[in-house]
Amino acid sequence: MQKSETPYNQLYRGNPDLFGGPYAEWVLFVKALRDNGKIDSRFAVLDLGCGQGRDSLLLAEAGADVTAVDHSHTAVRCIRNKAEQSGFALKAIEQDFFDFSTGRRFDMIIMNSIVHFSAAVKEAELHFLDKKAELLRSGGILFIAIHESPRKEHVLEQWISAQKSLSLLKKCKDTGLYLEKRTGFRSEYSMTLYFLQKQGEDRIEITR
Repeated sequence: MQKSETPYNQLYRGNPDLFGGPYAEWVLFVKALRDNGKIDSRFAVLDLGCGQGRDSLLLAEAGADVTAVDHSHTAVRCIRNKAEQSGFALKAIEQDFFDFSTGRRFDMIIMNSIVHFSAAVKEAELHFLDKKAELLRSGGILFIAIHESPRKEHVLEQWISAQKSLSLLKKCKDTGLYLEKRTGFRSEYSMTLYFLQKQGEDRIEITR
């Protein structure tokens, strides 16, 4: 059966690192977890909307048990190839991440650039956040990155403030690089990053 073509499939093809590498602040956070012995083969990670795997591969390299989900078959094929070439164990699933369901619980859930809070989808995305936050284990980490926007930040921070079981560890700004290899087009974009932790374990301290 032929796969349906989407704009992301077309963009990912021939552009193996379309959205650049992991954010610097995120790399530092993962390094701190690893250096403090928090990440091992039992540390379960769910990356929703994994794209070409910049975040999933970082966690797989650190030794985590990673499940990566994306609706783009081109992206899933790309992340599988990268994991195989690097010798990382990683499970990549081609599926609409909004519909993804599982009986597993995770120590970390990643949502990088997958919620936008436009009027048409705002309520559906907030419901999505509610349901996926339930998949966190006690003490688990929820990482959400959104494009820098006062409106989007206000909506997300209202959601965060209403969560009884999640606490905000850190909010910060960072940048990414969009790069089309074939055309040479490149553009830097600004992101707002949120690091949240579910209650039930000693609070992780972020000193930087």
